[in-house]
This record gives sequence, structure tokens and C-alpha cells, in this order.
Amino acid sequence: MKIKSIYIHSFRGIPKELSVNFTDKTGKPVSTIISGDNGSGKSSIIDALEYNLQGRICREPLIINQESRTPISYFYTPSIGCNTKVVLENGNTFERGIDVKYNGKKVEYTYDNTIINPYYSVTPIALRRSDIISFGIIPKGKRQILFFG
Repeated sequence: MKIKSIYIHSFRGIPKELSVNFTDKTGKPVSTIISGDNGSGKSSIIDALEYNLQGRICREPLIINQESRTPISYFYTPSIGCNTKVVLENGNTFERGIDVKYNGKKVEYTYDNTIINPYYSVTPIALRRSDIISFGIIPKGKRQILFFG
């Protein structure tokens, strides 16, 4: 099952809203390369996909406490938490977020870390810069060996 789009609000390095469409002109989901400068939000998009579909980030169950790195972006409005929405090729839509509540001096987080879709129980492929550079200079007939060899 392919991912058609994701909507992200206040998640990690994405302070406000971002919608990413992974389809071609006909609306068919296609493989996508996300590139950009350091700190531009590439990993935040992948983390939002992983959190939405798996309920965790980096293969660990999501635990939010004073010592953990929270998925919530604190650039603008930490009091509202964060939200992600993923639309799949078959039209299924999955939403997952983290709610923040302030009770006096204590902050409480409400979230669900169950796996929504077992087909997405592994992390998406993440390519490093050297992989992308190598891909561009390898002859077309040998490119699949770079990733699957």
C-alpha cells in the first residue's frame, strides 16, 4: 500500500503546517526523494510518517517524559500538541497526534502508540547523501544493486 499524502502540524522541525503530496499528475502514488539543506525538515517528514503509521519513532515505543525528545514542535505553540494525517492509496486515512494539557505546573501528554497498519511495521528507507551521489553516477543497469545488492 502506497502513501498518497501527509499533513503535518507542529511536529518536530515543522513549526506550523506542511502538506506533502506523493502522487504524480494523475494522482497515482510514486516514489519520492526528499532533499534539502540541513535543518530544513526532511527527517521531520519521515519521523511524522513513522509516528503516524507505527506509533513510534526510531523503532522504539514512543515515551514522552521530561528526559525524552518530544515530537512536538516548540517553535510556536507547544500548548496545542501536534497532529499528523496520512492518506493511503486505497483512500484510508490515519490521524495521530499528541495532545498537551497543563495542570498547574505539570504538563501531561496524551498519545496513542499502537501500530495502526501492520504493513508499515518497518521504517521507510532513508538514504544518505553519499547514496544519492552514488546513484547519480552509477550506470542505470546497476543502480538497483546499490540499494538491494
